[in-house]
Amino acid sequence: MLLGNGLLAKMFIEYQEDPSLIIFASGVSNSSDTSQVNFDREKKLLTKTITENKAKKIVYFSSCDVIYANKINIPYYFHKIEMEKIIQTHAQQYHIFRLPQIIGYSENRNSLLNFFIESIKSQTEIKIFKNAYKSLIDIDDIYNISRYLINNKNSTNKIINIFNPNFYSVQNILYTIEKLLKKEAKVVLLEQGFKPDYLYSELLQETNVTFDEGYLKRSIFKHYKQKLEEN
Repeated sequence: MLLGNGLLAKMFIEYQEDPSLIIFASGVSNSSDTSQVNFDREKKLLTKTITENKAKKIVYFSSCDVIYANKINIPYYFHKIEMEKIIQTHAQQYHIFRLPQIIGYSENRNSLLNFFIESIKSQTEIKIFKNAYKSLIDIDDIYNISRYLINNKNSTNKIINIFNPNFYSVQNILYTIEKLLKKEAKVVLLEQGFKPDYLYSELLQETNVTFDEGYLKRSIFKHYKQKLEEN
């Protein structure tokens, strides 16, 4: 069973008819969302799905940054923590995969990469945190790692971070996009930000995914080629 129609859901379309598994990719995906209505809608759907499918294993996508919920004080992360607890309490079998920033094209204007690309193109001023770092991972690698973990009994009933262990400064991410666009951004640097520290599972070392020096630029170009080349 597959729930959702967004970027993640489209990657896992092969599980649509799987009678033993639920890919729950339907819910709040915008970390800047503060709508309690949207949070409650996801909670209701998640609870209903688990209740009506007790024998099925559920796969849920959360955020690596929930560990900093109190530090950054954003409602989205407290919501994700609540969803994780519902699954841990009520689902018989589950995989909770926490994700960082995703490299994969969507129409979501709030995504970091879309925002940077559009702002550079329009020469709109961008305020960025000087000391902020992000882990960015290709949606294709999320899919490949997730498939491996779903089929690995050692990852069942666990919370696992799926992320690129190379953290990029936000300035470096912006610089990479500037190079691809061949256009400079209008930037205001703010003395804020921090470098996250996510727990890396040994299970991820068993996959064939590698994060080399050219990973960031290559992945952004692969998914945003058309958008980068538009006038």
